[in-house]
Amino acid sequence: DVVRWYMCAINQPWDPKLFDEEDLKRMSRKPFGTLGNVIEFWKLHGGNTAPAWAVAPSADNAGAMLDDWLRARTRQTYDRVTQHLDAYAVTEAARAVGDLVDELSTWWLRRSRDRLKEGDGNARATFTAALHAIAILLAPFAPFTAERLWRTLRDAGVLATDVAESVHLEAWEHAQPPAEPSDESTMTQMEVARRFCSLGLESRTASGMPVRQALAAITVQRAPGTLSPALRAIIAAELNVKEVREDTAIPTEVDLETTLTPELLREGMVRDLIRQVNDLRKQMGLAPTDRIRVCYHTEHGELLHAMTEFQDTLLRSTVAEVWDAGTPSSSTELVIGEAKLMVAVVPVRG
Repeated sequence: DVVRWYMCAINQPWDPKLFDEEDLKRMSRKPFGTLGNVIEFWKLHGGNTAPAWAVAPSADNAGAMLDDWLRARTRQTYDRVTQHLDAYAVTEAARAVGDLVDELSTWWLRRSRDRLKEGDGNARATFTAALHAIAILLAPFAPFTAERLWRTLRDAGVLATDVAESVHLEAWEHAQPPAEPSDESTMTQMEVARRFCSLGLESRTASGMPVRQALAAITVQRAPGTLSPALRAIIAAELNVKEVREDTAIPTEVDLETTLTPELLREGMVRDLIRQVNDLRKQMGLAPTDRIRVCYHTEHGELLHAMTEFQDTLLRSTVAEVWDAGTPSSSTELVIGEAKLMVAVVPVRG
């Protein structure tokens, strides 16, 4: 499939090619490696939900807007791939499918992970619907990968009983999302949000502020009130800021506020702690749904304050039943900023 994809995506299949094995390696990672990771995440957090597209966008709900954007983006890809294949523009068609896989992973899934883990039915149904469509769109270019994805969906029992046994026997339009009058507006608005997010991340990198460190605000070069509450929520979540402000008077497209208060520093410590504890979970071979107990000891006052202040977040984000202060008998030392913490992670059996 990787070779077939290479023959289609590097240039038109009938054109001469300057073969480079590095191109094959790159394509084995993207889109194939990316899609494989997406499928594994779906099995854990969405594999029991039938496909359904959101058709009621909400300017006030970030999750609903993300789902509506993915539907519109998938419909756009369906239309483009169909047009390209009708015109024998195979390379353009293949690249359009690859772009959709990439955006599903790096944007929609990135911003929807928490909803999926928490069991949001709309997010899970949208996730399944996107994979259903990708299986059909991918079939002309990567027949074995498309068939594996199709059988994964069929074996999970989430597709309708009348679907074909093989993706290659299914009607092309079977998983095509519905078009809505708001599609163009939805995609334009999301493009604006993603632009501000990209610039904000660049600003974070330039200022040496890791994304896990919460910040007070970002100001974007936009007339006040022109960003919907949903877009502001998406930007705030992606950039880990408390507030998104709009102001046309700023000299650059984005202005990131990097002054750190004690409260923000503590929140950053907790995010780092969650990441490291979840790394320990992975090293122990625990499934995402396996519950744990955490015993910890530290003499760092601000870290203790942070763990007390954000206890609910710690419990929820590490799938823990309890975080107990004590002296762990068998522990691992974690370094959180300037603080040292001894932790013991114990699986909860039964």
